[in-house]
Amino acid sequence: MEKIYRQLEIVRKRLKWLRAIDQARIGLLAGITCALVCLIAGRLWPIEAIWAYATACLLLAPTVGGLWGWFAYTSDKESARTMDRLNGSGEAEDLMVTALAFAESDSQLAGQQRLQAEGYGAAFISGLKSNLPLIHRPKWWICIGFGLALAAALIVMPNPMNDVIDKHKQERQWVKAQVKEADQMIEQLESKSLDPLVKQALNAELQALRQSLKESRAGEQSLEALENTMKKLQEMSDRLELQQKERSAWLDKWKASPSAGGLGNGLQQNDKEQAGKEIDKLKSDLPKLSPAERKKLADELQGLATEAPQNDEEAKRLAEALNKAAEALGEGNARDGTGDGAIEAVGARECWGFCRPCPAARGGLSARFGLG
Repeated sequence: MEKIYRQLEIVRKRLKWLRAIDQARIGLLAGITCALVCLIAGRLWPIEAIWAYATACLLLAPTVGGLWGWFAYTSDKESARTMDRLNGSGEAEDLMVTALAFAESDSQLAGQQRLQAEGYGAAFISGLKSNLPLIHRPKWWICIGFGLALAAALIVMPNPMNDVIDKHKQERQWVKAQVKEADQMIEQLESKSLDPLVKQALNAELQALRQSLKESRAGEQSLEALENTMKKLQEMSDRLELQQKERSAWLDKWKASPSAGGLGNGLQQNDKEQAGKEIDKLKSDLPKLSPAERKKLADELQGLATEAPQNDEEAKRLAEALNKAAEALGEGNARDGTGDGAIEAVGARECWGFCRPCPAARGGLSARFGLG
């Protein structure tokens, strides 16, 4: 039986080879069909690198088919059935299948049958290529050639979707550039000395812009996100510019006051040192003031407090401190330290908060961060 098994192994390998070629041929035809579908779709929709998908179909389909044909299991029984063909007289041979069926038998009849099978197998192997020939299929190759020619024509012919694809590429490059610019603006923001609330709001808008740009799938969406952010930043800039104008108008009234003019000038110039000197001077002059002069100073402070901008939190805190100082002066407690303490509160806390630079004073947020 060892000789018969070797003959069956040779036939099995030949069958695997023929099957691999046949399946690769089928796979090639299927791959050409898929490639044509891809190329036609690429002329209807803007699909980038469509030729790469078509090429992948042409390469993968026959490769998968050939591998499947080669690694598909072929049993000895199948090989034996393939060898047991019709002989020259038209009679069916079953020598190989019978030999496999009685492989474990030690009878004399089984031994004689195995000898006949070995002789038959040797004759079959000697003419293996003629007994198991490679089948040529001209119609298949005509279809394959026509499909390849059509695929080549579709690749060479100008694609009307190329302009749309180029536009999409430019949009993605533009989005990447805008994301990079947003990152740079966020880095610049970290190094700026701004009001914490302003910095937080501006950083939130820039982060939202960056995220919107990264998530957008079209140039129109990116442009819309950028326009929305620019609109919000412009609104913020206009609001801060209005706040600065209201501050300036309020401080102009300070400078018109005989007692608080120097302090108002220091606050308007964001000069803490000058403001501190003016507060020290005001405190040192308090004990020298007569009750009438203290009342006049209290009225001036209270009048300035009532005219403070209503949409400026720092101005409100400063106005509240002015009211406290005016009340202390009005009660006649400046000499025992109450009025002095109120003025001290104005200088130590509210004035310093009010002296923080407003970004609107330097041309607006858009100009400050290159967004205009």
